Amino acid sequence: MTTTRPTDPLRAEHDGLRPHVDRLRDLGDQAVQGGDMMEPLQASVEFLHHHLLVHATAEEAVLYPLVADVLGAPRATATMSEDHARIKVLAAELADVDADDRRSIARVAYGLHTLITLHLEKEEKVYLPLLDASLSHDAVAAMYQRMEDAAATALGHG
Repeated sequence: MTTTRPTDPLRAEHDGLRPHVDRLRDLGDQAVQGGDMMEPLQASVEFLHHHLLVHATAEEAVLYPLVADVLGAPRATATMSEDHARIKVLAAELADVDADDRRSIARVAYGLHTLITLHLEKEEKVYLPLLDASLSHDAVAAMYQRMEDAAATALGHG
């Protein structure tokens, strides 16, 4: 029998983000090595603005307040919110960079890859086990539904 954790849906969502996050590293590599940058640059910007930042908005609205409540510390997630703020700045920078500015593309893409990878690991190693230990499957399922609703609203679908 396989034991499921209440936060497995969120872990699965993170697993779905990882290949796109890894493409940011690939984008940096491609910028260094040469080749046409327009398509991979546009694909990365699209992912950041229409998927990753939407996910971050949902976390800010739902996940982080719940973690803060479980910990009994309103600012417990402030450093993670700062990660989101920096990711947003770098995503905007990547969207504005000239496709011929390979050095800037590499710098921003590598920075985003590192920051997002570390951010996901922190959530999965610290916050999600805390929620697994503190909340029922139903409570986490309700949280996940609220996150999906917040994401839909962020996309203009809610």
